[in-house]
Amino acid sequence: MPGISPSVDALIVVDLQRGFMNEHTRHLCEPIERIQSRFHKVIATRYFRREKSLLTKLLGIDGFHEGSPDCEFAFRPRADALLLDKTTYSCVDKEFVDRLRGWSVERTYICGVDTDQCVLMIAADLLQSDIVPIVCEDLTASAAGPQYHDSGLFLLRRLIGREQVRAVL
Repeated sequence: MPGISPSVDALIVVDLQRGFMNEHTRHLCEPIERIQSRFHKVIATRYFRREKSLLTKLLGIDGFHEGSPDCEFAFRPRADALLLDKTTYSCVDKEFVDRLRGWSVERTYICGVDTDQCVLMIAADLLQSDIVPIVCEDLTASAAGPQYHDSGLFLLRRLIGREQVRAVL
């Protein structure tokens, strides 16, 4: 039908930055680079520390100043990826949701770091915005270690539904 476009899937790569890479997370870069080609749209988020924010103060976040090596991507986003900078856990706001709807996105696949923080918050925010979040359990990790990743997956299954947390490779 004219004027109606089919829905498309989007991949959201969350904070796959050098400052979050360690023995618990660096294995994500290569498979995430490869999987980008399977999606109509790719969005890559990048966290920057906002001075004097409550998040920075309460969590004692160091580094991640704009322009610092911590903030550089640890993977190669595909050429047409939308790059989004953020200073909070989530990138989901009215403008982001409107953009997804403008692209006819009904389903998002979320990967990256940290499962128990930013990935969890983005998935919850998308669900509350009536966009299906699917968390790629085999393409997420937590820099704090596997127990935090596993805890995040446990909470996500309850928060967004068991079927929305799955392996994609």
